[in-house]
Amino acid sequence: MWLTHSVTSTRTTSRSTCPASCGDAWVTSQPLQTAVHRRRSRPPSEAARLDAPHRRALRMLTLRRRCGNSMVRISVTERSDGDCAPIDGSAPGNVTVLRQVHGTRVVEVGRPGEHQGACADAAWTSIPRATLAVRTADCVPIALYGTDRAGCAAVAAIHAGWRGLLDGVISATLAELGRHGIRHPRAIVGPHIGPLQYEFGVDQLEAASAALGPSVSSTTHWGTPSLDLGEATRLELRRHGAVIDSEIGRCTASDERYFSHRARAEQGRTAMLVGLEAEPAGELIDD
Repeated sequence: MWLTHSVTSTRTTSRSTCPASCGDAWVTSQPLQTAVHRRRSRPPSEAARLDAPHRRALRMLTLRRRCGNSMVRISVTERSDGDCAPIDGSAPGNVTVLRQVHGTRVVEVGRPGEHQGACADAAWTSIPRATLAVRTADCVPIALYGTDRAGCAAVAAIHAGWRGLLDGVISATLAELGRHGIRHPRAIVGPHIGPLQYEFGVDQLEAASAALGPSVSSTTHWGTPSLDLGEATRLELRRHGAVIDSEIGRCTASDERYFSHRARAEQGRTAMLVGLEAEPAGELIDD
């Protein structure tokens, strides 16, 4: 089932898709009120019970950041929150879940839910209460946020696998934000497979090192060549002008709170959900 999650004061549902190395699913959550807030969840078997969100709290990690005149909310689900892999058109109207294809296409979401199911690996929006969702099971989920000169905020969500990193999905997204006047972008990098677990072909690793930098080459804990997706992501973000706000340094292959296609051949997916909301008057936010 998918994750039903809200970045606004109302309950919403979100869904997403991706090929063999990443997937989709649904979950349900009520709004989280703190900068980093974790809650005890019921067993995953109850994930499909979406009729009473106040009775089922999720474990998802949620970060909130002040950004211009708005607040940014970034949430990352865990296995206990449910499987976010299915793509069946059942996402609520305000959620954009992309049909991820390991490419570089970036779509602009001009109204909540626009481009639902579009073939793309990144989306951005400046519309409050629109939720962007990307799904992963080893690839890197990235949230971006920034403002224009008038202080109006925008956010983006990126699904970055090794193909997307080599082909420039991060640079394409940052360039799209820049074309619309978004300055000083900041990034939050979600959980992904680490280099100790991500064995990689020698020829492909040489190509990645040539394109991204030699520091992306690493070694698994059993001694074979590996690709450091985290380092590749950091290099690309910094190379194209983004400041890394935070990295959720958890390996999806070794941390069973997350799904992993590579380590466990799992079809389930976790989700990163990104959105803007108007800041309630007088609310204090931990940056």
